[in-house]
Amino acid sequence: MIEFRGRCKSKKKRIYSMLETNGEMNTSQILQDYNSRYKRGCTMNELASILGRTKHFIQVGFIEEYVKGDGVRLPARVRLAIWSVKE
Repeated sequence: MIEFRGRCKSKKKRIYSMLETNGEMNTSQILQDYNSRYKRGCTMNELASILGRTKHFIQVGFIEEYVKGDGVRLPARVRLAIWSVKE
């Protein structure tokens, strides 16, 4: 197992092990999986910061989804990053 430094060591270890077992996952999948497993959850802002700043995670690509607008909200484009573990 890799030794992590800085803040949120346990969160980094947990996310690393999730990505090792599941393979590539997008940001929302990681967030939902993490919050369903652990009592002390993670916010999207924390997760994005951990994934973006830690050198052991690599961004593989993007998923683009187009969400239809209903009566209240306008149609929107949603881009989700796909993450993996650096070899």
